[in-house]
Amino acid sequence: METRECKENHILIGKCVVVGDERVGKSCFISRLCGQLFRSEYFATLIDMAPAKTMKDGALMLIDFWDTPGAHHLEKIRVLAYQNTHIFAICFSVADSESFEHVRSKWLKEVRENGPENAVIFLIGLQSDLRADESINKELVSKGCEMPTIDQCSSLAESIGAVSYFECSSKTNVGFNAILDSMKATVQNPIKIMRHASVSLPRDGLKGTLSNVTKNSHQKSHRSSRP
Repeated sequence: METRECKENHILIGKCVVVGDERVGKSCFISRLCGQLFRSEYFATLIDMAPAKTMKDGALMLIDFWDTPGAHHLEKIRVLAYQNTHIFAICFSVADSESFEHVRSKWLKEVRENGPENAVIFLIGLQSDLRADESINKELVSKGCEMPTIDQCSSLAESIGAVSYFECSSKTNVGFNAILDSMKATVQNPIKIMRHASVSLPRDGLKGTLSNVTKNSHQKSHRSSRP
């Protein structure tokens, strides 16, 4: 059993890759999980990473959230991020029925074919604040569409073998604590690195030096695991 001192001298690293259709709110989802402010502007993403800080069993834990592009033609780039992943967060917008349908027809298939066999899946409904938006609901009805109900989303999560279904709103900052708590509990065999004197833990974020240490530790881990 690890002593308290031993735990305090280590940082645990988990990896979560976030996938889903374009413009469903993946980047904002990651920003909120990492304690950043909501931004309404859309920025196309290639591959990006940001760490979220939490605690697990008395030790500091960072979950690296990898942001990936949703465009079909970028699949070969996207799957490069799937190696050594603990968690896949398959995301859709509750106000976009097509993105909901793509959970099973596209994203589940892609992560199962290209990701680690032991990676767990979370199903995440984004933009949950739009459920109460009358104008959005009227627009969907005019197109012959409707938002999937929470029961339908939960049933989909169960049918695809997801750990659970969660809804959240990046705009209102609702639902993120439960997601992070559940995710950290599912990370088995996280990467463990020693704290270094040069590593600082600023109150306003964990980017910079610590992010670089995290990336370097991943690279070392990958090299050491090769035959």
